[in-house]
Amino acid sequence: MLHNKAIDEIWYRRAVEHHYVDPSNFVYAVPHDVGNSSHTLVTVSHAIFKEDGAKKAPAAVVGYQFYHRALHQLFTKITSSCGDMPCKRTCESEELHCVILDDNGYVIISDSLQETGYFFGKIRSDVMHQLVEEGIYKVTTMFDYQGLCPEPIDTSSPATKLLSPTVHLMKVVNWAIGIAILFAKSVFPHYLEVLPESEHFGNNFGTHEEYNAELHDQEHSEGGEEAAYGEKEFIEKFAIRKTKPEPCDHQMYMYSLVHYSERNISNSGYNRSMVDCTRPYIVQKVTGSNLILVVVNNLCRENSTRVADSPDPVQVDYNMSLACYRAYYNDFPRRHYMTCINRHINESEIKLCGKATNISPSRIFQIMILTLISYVVLI
Repeated sequence: MLHNKAIDEIWYRRAVEHHYVDPSNFVYAVPHDVGNSSHTLVTVSHAIFKEDGAKKAPAAVVGYQFYHRALHQLFTKITSSCGDMPCKRTCESEELHCVILDDNGYVIISDSLQETGYFFGKIRSDVMHQLVEEGIYKVTTMFDYQGLCPEPIDTSSPATKLLSPTVHLMKVVNWAIGIAILFAKSVFPHYLEVLPESEHFGNNFGTHEEYNAELHDQEHSEGGEEAAYGEKEFIEKFAIRKTKPEPCDHQMYMYSLVHYSERNISNSGYNRSMVDCTRPYIVQKVTGSNLILVVVNNLCRENSTRVADSPDPVQVDYNMSLACYRAYYNDFPRRHYMTCINRHINESEIKLCGKATNISPSRIFQIMILTLISYVVLI
């Protein structure tokens, strides 16, 4: 199937960018934060370049999609087998936690399906921090100066309700209806005590007193819930949040896998062994892909002092000196134009013109003037 807009897709761009790292690799990707979903698809893409001497350019990207559960079954089969030797520990044991990460630090496969698509720093922040320190990943600080932040709009007001005549009339009507119901209940008490239909057929009360006792218990239980969960808390939880997008700046941290050559890989963190709880993991590359395998020792507690930076955008909170900073440091001198440019050679061939009306006298106004003149002349 051909895709005419493929160059705008993420899988296309990632495959082309990864071609410059290793032309033989395939790029694996899953949706972010997908979790344990039975319909998750794995996208595999590979870029094809057209070469002419020392020059080359991307010609196409081929890809394939399949269900994530098939890849997870293959992962479980490989990590639970040791060939002809008996396995002391596998990824199915409770002592080990096995994950396969992509080149941006997101979980592609895990022995826990709930972690699929999540950033590994949210699962084991200390291990992700050590992977950066050992040079497995590198962190790049990114800024988005064209972001939008939804600022909440305060809908509450300390002002009182406008007491119009309609409001007073409705209060009088409600008071009259309440007095009428109270009078009817005091005059005809037995006729208004009717059992609800759902409770009448669902409960077998021997006497009317048993029904009153049951109704009394229900009212007290419901009243306790309403007291615990007030009207204000209910409104705050279920009210529609009204926001107004405001321009703001975002800061985020992007992770990328460091690729070593065959000469330098021996000195990297790929060939290091697990050392107690000071280095509670081992990492290996997955050949022919953009993936790495990380095996973590679950017996070691997470080190809370080592925290990995989150790739989620965070609003940059500037202080009051931002205006002064922009005023002093963005005062760049403007260079005068070298030539006079007042027209373009293809200006007459432009067909995309605006739909605005032409500046011309109004015909209706002309007709009105002529009619008025004719009327004056006839008089």
